[in-house]
Amino acid sequence: KIKIVQWYVDHLQEKDSFFDKLDCMDVFYYANAKDLQNLSKKYSNAIFSFFLNISDPAFDKSLDIEKTEDVIYIARDYNEDVRTKFALLLKEFCDKENIKLQVFASLGNPSIFGNDFHKAIAKTKIAINFNRDDNLEKTNEDKILGASDRMAQFLGSGICTFSPRIKGFEKLYEDGVDIVYFDNPNDCFEKLKYYLKDNRFIDIAKKGQAKTYEIANAKRTTKYMLELLFDDKNCNNYEWSEYKFKQGEEI
Repeated sequence: KIKIVQWYVDHLQEKDSFFDKLDCMDVFYYANAKDLQNLSKKYSNAIFSFFLNISDPAFDKSLDIEKTEDVIYIARDYNEDVRTKFALLLKEFCDKENIKLQVFASLGNPSIFGNDFHKAIAKTKIAINFNRDDNLEKTNEDKILGASDRMAQFLGSGICTFSPRIKGFEKLYEDGVDIVYFDNPNDCFEKLKYYLKDNRFIDIAKKGQAKTYEIANAKRTTKYMLELLFDDKNCNNYEWSEYKFKQGEEI
């Protein structure tokens, strides 16, 4: 009679043997709402639900480091990846505008993890989140609440965060208040200049961190997981509550 759940935060590109195990799951929590309904039709025993990437003051916190860099971009690219094209455009723009840019895991630069990651973003004014399934010149209308957990880490660490406009996130973060959304590279670059000027990024960073601690902290996110698992109707009282399905139907 044990309850079994799984939570998953990356792109769901697994072998068939991974999905076979869903037959014994009670709930599958996924930090991306796009395919939940279709998955619930195919694997009818489990509930499929969105959940927020967790950011909590216990581990994502502001470090007291002087901000010596303007922009940071961290994304693992694969040469043919759209993120390579975005990184190249970003570097060209920053070089032209004399904006100090740090790039990790793209354009041949090494990856960065752990405390090195937190120190690198802490000394930077603005962090850009850009995902492998984002489009370059227009919003990907097929996406729903799908973003790398880096975005939650940027926000929770008190860094002014830029992201492509993604359906569903407007319910969580208000544009120009908690976060800065952009529609294409040129829009992103113009907004970089605007928010770097006169330290406008500071207020966005503070409000984004406060909002993240409020809605995505470990206690609240886990509370949602348990409420859904044990059929507690309080699980309907979250910003993302509509994204939970069983047998192809919203529950």
